Amino acid sequence: MIDESNPAGRLHKILSGAKNQPDNKKVSEVWSLALNMENNDIDLTKGVVELYKLSQEIQSLIKMNNGLNHQLYLSSFVRIDKAFFPLNLASNWSSVKPHLTEEALTRLQFCAEELSSFYSEETISEDDLKDIIDKTDELFNSLYQCSLPDTLRLTLLEEVERIRNAINMYKIKGAKGLKEALQGTIGAVVANQDELKILQKQMMML
Repeated sequence: MIDESNPAGRLHKILSGAKNQPDNKKVSEVWSLALNMENNDIDLTKGVVELYKLSQEIQSLIKMNNGLNHQLYLSSFVRIDKAFFPLNLASNWSSVKPHLTEEALTRLQFCAEELSSFYSEETISEDDLKDIIDKTDELFNSLYQCSLPDTLRLTLLEEVERIRNAINMYKIKGAKGLKEALQGTIGAVVANQDELKILQKQMMML
């Protein structure tokens, strides 16, 4: 079983799903299904850019292990990266699919297996992820309707929106991306804690 808690495992799962799509589907449809994203050009372009970054991350991690034959593990990444760019969302998948060869996916699988021996990330269960989504939506709605000063309210809303974006990219970036977004939100709260304390005192006096 492929370890999906590391970058290579996640990319293998996404690209394997994309490879199985019919040739006559539009590129936009395939990436929308593979990434579990809305079928719109802006979101899909961001998603494919993140896939390319994921590919670069995998290559960097493999190169960090001097005991590996880098050429053996990484020789197919030139072909894999061609599946991402140039990005023509309106074209047929048949123009992209040939880049995702069995050899390329097999080498990617080898990368996932190798990374699992010296690199690991935290994972989040589907139930926990759903709970995060629900609580994030509740927090966004509460902040949107609250009476905080506009500058502070917009700052916090931006941080919550960052968490939402990390959730949308979870399939690509994993728990690490979500954790970074959460840390950014905590940092924003800490940076504005004095103003929040003053507001809390004012509310308690009412």
